[in-house]
Amino acid sequence: RPAFTPLPAVMDAARRQHLVAFLNGLGLEPPADADLAPLDEALTHTSAGLARNHERLEFLGDAVLRLAASEFLAEQRGTLGVGQQSALRAQLVSDRWLAELGERCGIEAVLRIGPVAAGDATGRATLRAEACEAVIGALYRIWGNLSPVRHWLDPHWLRSLEELDRKSTRLNSSHLVISYAVFCLKK
Repeated sequence: RPAFTPLPAVMDAARRQHLVAFLNGLGLEPPADADLAPLDEALTHTSAGLARNHERLEFLGDAVLRLAASEFLAEQRGTLGVGQQSALRAQLVSDRWLAELGERCGIEAVLRIGPVAAGDATGRATLRAEACEAVIGALYRIWGNLSPVRHWLDPHWLRSLEELDRKSTRLNSSHLVISYAVFCLKK
């Protein structure tokens, strides 16, 4: 018995329809003749025991994600220094951020996983993060450019920057209150 079962050579209509609906949920409309095999592969976890799985597209997606985030930050926070942009990018591409994104976009509904992974509640966040990176790689592979990745991720990144700005403002306000209290105590 082979270690892996191959993915079907031709995707069945129901799976294709499910993948198109998933892409539509991301705000993307694939061309009618688009080969969605990379997306199917991206949404097939190694635990499913199929020959083609998410790993290669996750690897590609990691690089595409960093490039897209770098472009986004250059546009949105271009006046920041490279160190500050790097720190922000680290937050925007983190596994935690990707897992939250996967939850928001319902990635588990289209993810093929094996029974052991399905029963591992603690590993769910990791599965979602890996799947998101693989989907990013698949989008790049299908469209051949960053536009679908940016179309999907930019609104989420904008929301994250707004949250980070609010947290920073609260921290700065707290710092001012503490500084004033220390000043008053010194009098």
